[in-house]
Amino acid sequence: MAASEDTVDKGDGRAVKKLASTKSLRHSFVRFCNASKVIVDVFWINYEGKSVLYKRLLPYKWMDVNTFEGHPWIFLNAQTGDKMVVANNDVYFPASSAQSEDDERLKVRTLVTITLPLYSLQECCVRAVRHLVAEDKVRHLEITDMLKTEILHSVQNLNKKSTITSTAQWEELLH
Repeated sequence: MAASEDTVDKGDGRAVKKLASTKSLRHSFVRFCNASKVIVDVFWINYEGKSVLYKRLLPYKWMDVNTFEGHPWIFLNAQTGDKMVVANNDVYFPASSAQSEDDERLKVRTLVTITLPLYSLQECCVRAVRHLVAEDKVRHLEITDMLKTEILHSVQNLNKKSTITSTAQWEELLH
C-alpha cells in the first residue's frame, strides 16, 4: 500500500494510518490522573500529527483537560521516554461527553488513569542493563545477539527521547 496524506510509509511497503487529531465539535471533559511514581509528559497529537507537550504531570497528581473527540493523547515517562499506558493502550482517544461546555457545574469528567505498562522479565532486564552498561560495551556482553540488539535498540530510543517531534517518531519508538 502506498502512503497517502492520511498514512505514514513504514519503509517496508506497509503504510499505517497517521495518528493525528481530527476536526470535531464534540467536547470531551477528562481528568488525567498519574497513578505512577514517575513524572509523566502528557502530549496532545495535533492536526499535523505532531506531538505537543501539554503538561508535565507529577507522580500521583491529576489535571483536567477540555478536549475533543478524535484528539489523541500519548504519555511518556519524563525521565526515560518509555511509554506509559491508559487502560493498556499506548494512545488515549477521548469519547465525546454529553454535557454542555457552557456550565462548569454540569461537566462530568472521565477519569483517565495513567500507569506504567506491565513489563515482561526480559523487558525489565533490558531496561536495567541499558542504564548499567555503556552503549559501546553492550556488544561484549556474554548474552545472545538478540538481547544485545534489543538493549542497543532500547538505548537508542532512550537517546531519541528528547528529540521526539512527530507522531511518526513516536510510532517508530513503539514498534
